Amino acid sequence: MKCLAFGVSLLVLTQACASTSYVPQNRRFVTTRASVMSLELSRCEQRAQVDPFFSGVDEIFPADSRSRALAKSARKRQTTSAVVVIAGSVLAMTGTVMYIVDQTNNGSNGIGTAGSVGIGLFGGGLAVSLAGAPLQLKARAELLDAVNVYNDEVANLSDAEVCN
Repeated sequence: MKCLAFGVSLLVLTQACASTSYVPQNRRFVTTRASVMSLELSRCEQRAQVDPFFSGVDEIFPADSRSRALAKSARKRQTTSAVVVIAGSVLAMTGTVMYIVDQTNNGSNGIGTAGSVGIGLFGGGLAVSLAGAPLQLKARAELLDAVNVYNDEVANLSDAEVCN
């Protein structure tokens, strides 16, 4: 029960970290299409499929704009979080393998040094992976802020002015 309470509180905290600070107006020129595992941005016949590292998302926005700066920041944050999550996963898998090998070699003699190190690596890797989750949520919120900022910047322009 304590683990469930901890998990729920962790989820609430990560959602709080991902809140967006920008309140958009009602017009949209950059559109988003989201599914469970992907996000696509489009503007003036340009399309950008958002990959796990957000590569290329800033290209959909005009150069020297506030929205492009936000998109670049989101891309950097997302890349950092992906690296952190991957590193934590590798540590956790290494710890699991070390523990399994130790148990295979020791049998019923208990946990050896390698098994203890494996447990530590697994726990550390899990903690590192979980530390990357709030960064991922914040990166996605920042990318959506970039979309909203751009749309509000061009709200009073004609379609021809927006797409040039």
